[in-house]
Amino acid sequence: MVKVDGILAMPRKSLNGNFYWASELKKGHNKTVDLRLNHDKSESGIIGVSKLHWNEDNEQLEYAADITDPKISQIVEQLLKEGKEVKVSLGLSATDEEQICHKGTGECMNAAVDVDFNEMSILLGENPGIPE
Repeated sequence: MVKVDGILAMPRKSLNGNFYWASELKKGHNKTVDLRLNHDKSESGIIGVSKLHWNEDNEQLEYAADITDPKISQIVEQLLKEGKEVKVSLGLSATDEEQICHKGTGECMNAAVDVDFNEMSILLGENPGIPE
């Protein structure tokens, strides 16, 4: 088993064009979710478990994950030995969304509202929705 931790999400626009409010991400505090590989929704896609924590001072959702799948544990251990970062992504669903538009530019984006935390994924060969 390998343990990894870090920042999972922060209030900002993600690569999929959605904005995530701090108040919505904060709902993940103390949640425990399945840890998956690349958002694989199958039973075999579960590679461990992750505990979420809202850091009020930095306004970011942090995680502490246990990778229990031996093959993925070995891959992640190698990444860490090489000084590479472990890419992660949040899997959530929302019962609603609202559109936010900048009055000056007219640029708009959707913001998830009333979110539910479904899973967290370790990403191998994929880019995270929030690159930081």
